Amino acid sequence: MKEETIKGMSESAQETVRGEFESAVADARANHRPLDVPIPQVSDLTIDRVRAEIQREQSQIERDRPKRDLDMTASNRSEQEAPSLKPGI
Repeated sequence: MKEETIKGMSESAQETVRGEFESAVADARANHRPLDVPIPQVSDLTIDRVRAEIQREQSQIERDRPKRDLDMTASNRSEQEAPSLKPGI
């Protein structure tokens, strides 16, 4: 089954067809029958959404990095400036 085959269907109809396909594959495997059907392909839309999500996550990491570095520097500075609680030091 190719994604293009079900592209025009409603979302619920697509899910039904995918479910039936996955059931047929599981049944064929369980009964040791060959799979003479192609595996569903990921749609271009799905690939684009995943790429966009990766870019958002990378951007967020880059935005957070300077803040984390500043927090770590401030934390290290306060540890160095804090008086020791050990007697005689």
